[in-house]
This record gives sequence, structure tokens and C-alpha cells, in this order.
Amino acid sequence: MAFLGACSGFQDLLRLMRRVTEHLLSGRERLKREVGEVMGGKVLELPTDKLREERETGRAEGRAEGRAEGRAEGRAEGRAEGDVFRLISQVRRKMLRRKPFDEICKELEEEERNIRPICEAFLRKGLDCSEGEIYKEL
Repeated sequence: MAFLGACSGFQDLLRLMRRVTEHLLSGRERLKREVGEVMGGKVLELPTDKLREERETGRAEGRAEGRAEGRAEGRAEGRAEGDVFRLISQVRRKMLRRKPFDEICKELEEEERNIRPICEAFLRKGLDCSEGEIYKEL
């Protein structure tokens, strides 16, 4: 909405500048025509325009960089979560086969401190609960 107001203000300023030019340059048609061409049709690149463009380009690059970092972080988190879900599933299968705790750790090549919370969660919730429920418990 502010953009529309800025455009309207800009148009008002251009109209005012044309009226002033008409008044100041009355009788000097060639000069009036040249000023009118500059004010009316030609696009002038002002230093502020260049700064604005550089700022917008920088923002766009920053957003793209941020999205790339976010995707990389998301993939890493997804892989880590997938690893935990896989481990939970493997522990459940071993518990269903009534394997002892130390054997589960040995077969999965995991430290006891990583397996113990999963086994305890299955003992509390039951072996028929989902990996998601166990994941929440951890």
C-alpha cells in the first residue's frame, strides 16, 4: 500500500515539475522540448536507484543463501532422525526375538547408552507401539 502512495506522490511531483517548467520556459520552445524529453520519457539512473538495486540484489542473494543453508540443515536433521527411527526399528525386532540387552548392543554395534533408552521406552509402552511414539519418548 505504501508503494502505491509513493507512486502517486511521484506522479504528483512530476506534474508539478512540468507545470513549473512550462511557466519558467514559456517562449523558449526548443529548451522546453528538451527538458520535457528528459522529464517525461527518458529514464535517468540516479545514484539512489543504483543503491536501491544493489540493496535488493544483496537481499535476494542473502535469501537464496539462507534457503540453501536451511535446506542443508533440514537434510542433516532428516538423516539424523531417520537414523534414530532405523535404530528404534532394529531394537524392536531384536526385542521381539527376545535377545538379551548386551547382545542387542553388540549386534547393532551401538553403545549401551544409545540402546538403553529405546529398550526402556519399549518396556513402558509395549513392543506394538510405533517408532514415532518411542521417538517422542526419547
